[in-house]
Amino acid sequence: MPLINDLKDEDKDVRSFAAIALANIKDERAVKPIINAHKDEYSDV
Repeated sequence: MPLINDLKDEDKDVRSFAAIALANIKDERAVKPIINAHKDEYSDV
C-alpha cells in the first residue's frame, strides 16, 4: 500500500497526510504503521 510507504517520507507533511488518509481508510494493514508514525519527531505526524 503506497500510503504506508509515505509514512516514512522525508517530508513531514507527506507523512502527516499519509497518516490521516490511512486512518480515514480504516484498513487493518495500516494500524501498526500508524501507531509507529505517532513516534515521529514532529508532533503533527
